[in-house]
Amino acid sequence: MEEVKVGEVLLSKEDLQKVIKTKRGNFVVKVADPLDKKAIIRNTAAATGNVPIDSIPVIDYSYMSAIETLKIVIVESPDWFVGVESCIDDELIMHLYNEYVKFETNFRRRLREGKIGGSSGGNKSS
Repeated sequence: MEEVKVGEVLLSKEDLQKVIKTKRGNFVVKVADPLDKKAIIRNTAAATGNVPIDSIPVIDYSYMSAIETLKIVIVESPDWFVGVESCIDDELIMHLYNEYVKFETNFRRRLREGKIGGSSGGNKSS
């Protein structure tokens, strides 16, 4: 993911990714695009066994959604990290997920307000 154009706004890799620093090492996450979001929804449904959502405790569904999200949005991780599904550190998983949600929420707000990226002519706005 090098650059993405949204209308007249050109988003760089720096706009689309964030380093999340933890005591266990640094992780790089990316903004989920529409295909990523579709995959997250589909994979979360599959992880639940496709049972009705109201039959799953909210905390369990939220955890499954966090796992499926991180599987897609983590683009770099420390060498020891084999994958989210292999990580038994629930605190780390939830920290990564919460930091990702803050990043994505802030990204979408800044994009909506025109405070991110540059024009296709290369002019960067703050």
